[in-house]
Amino acid sequence: MISWFLDTLWLFKTIGVIVSVVFFILAVQFMIRMDYFGGTKRYGMNLIRKHPSTSEVMESMWKKVLKLISSKNPEDWKKAVLLADTIFDESLRIVGGKGKTIEERIQTVNTETIGSLEELSGLRATMLHTLKEEQGLVSREDAKTILRAYRSALRRMSMIS
Repeated sequence: MISWFLDTLWLFKTIGVIVSVVFFILAVQFMIRMDYFGGTKRYGMNLIRKHPSTSEVMESMWKKVLKLISSKNPEDWKKAVLLADTIFDESLRIVGGKGKTIEERIQTVNTETIGSLEELSGLRATMLHTLKEEQGLVSREDAKTILRAYRSALRRMSMIS
């Protein structure tokens, strides 16, 4: 009986090593997903360079904004501002902004890379307050002002050219 156990001991050792390696890999993956190691992730700007499709998508969405703002319909100007806000929000996520709301992401994004967003935050708060009112319409000049701020921020994030 003992000789059988000694003869198959290598099998038990091999199975033990394989199970240990699998659990180790799973533990490391879990730690990475839960951001256990902490630190700042600086992959946002490199993402654009590695995957040009992201910037192409943002560029095509920005062209829709430009088309809407050139319309004569005030409702389209509102749509242009809201679409630009959506593009900006998605861009903040790509460059590493964390938080549930866009305001939280603006606070957590690396300002060394994209510069200050205080002006845009102020314009955005005023504009969105105006859009939430009864009529919710905005003048073309006001829309163009905030779109210039969005364009500047998106260019600094390398999302549009």
